[in-house]
Amino acid sequence: MDFGQTFKFVRTLHAVKQVDVAKNILARSSISQIEVGNQIPSYTNAINLLNNLGISVQEFEYIRNGYKLTPLEDLIYKFETLSDSSQTEDIKNLLAQAKKLNKTINSQNITNIIQVLTALLHVDDYSEKQLRSVVEPVWQDLSRFDSWTVLDIYLVNNILFFFDKEAATHIIDFSLEMIDSKFPHLLLLKNAFLLNSSYLSIIKNEKSDAVHRLNESVIISKKMHRYDLYLFSLIRLSIISDDLSKAQYYKDLLTKIGASNLSLAVENEFPQLK
Repeated sequence: MDFGQTFKFVRTLHAVKQVDVAKNILARSSISQIEVGNQIPSYTNAINLLNNLGISVQEFEYIRNGYKLTPLEDLIYKFETLSDSSQTEDIKNLLAQAKKLNKTINSQNITNIIQVLTALLHVDDYSEKQLRSVVEPVWQDLSRFDSWTVLDIYLVNNILFFFDKEAATHIIDFSLEMIDSKFPHLLLLKNAFLLNSSYLSIIKNEKSDAVHRLNESVIISKKMHRYDLYLFSLIRLSIISDDLSKAQYYKDLLTKIGASNLSLAVENEFPQLK
């Protein structure tokens, strides 16, 4: 299907009226012209129209392509669903896939993914300076834009700790504003930034800011039924309030529900809970 046909299919499926999807973007008549193939929206208008439909570009392209992912879409999907940097084998396989695809498709997205995956793969054997040099081109590319795509935000989330604390805090705040304004449905991604920013606040001894961000994380984690992240936030809150016994209790619960990676992360962050 072309853009217009797919757009009409999704709009009808979501029971959204033309006048509502066009709101603050185009005239309703333009939606009619787009859907019959007589008009093609600009890239910016297309993104805004999809946002009004509550659907991502990747989801839209998946439907348009007959519910099949293109090789690039498949790469982006797998990258965005990486849960953490400890997935060494997954990172190796995805890096190999990205390098292979890079030989046939000229895309800055692929280049950025390769750089980030390379840094994640070598986080334990590269120096801080080496890691920063690997991801610096990614940041130079993304910092040129006033607005980011979903992929851009995922890229940023994976390179935060390769920068100094002040720069990372600035990047996090900008990313959170971007998510709230453009992608409010990406609650788990927002939660990742909240947890990262709370960690930086704890390091900088900004306890009130850390508590604020962790409390927001608790709400999101419960809403998304991510009780592993819920417990992780409670552990940090307990440490901040100097309640070691409660922190240990929540850490034991993490282990009991099988969240071994997070349990290990807690031990690395707070050795007193080993």
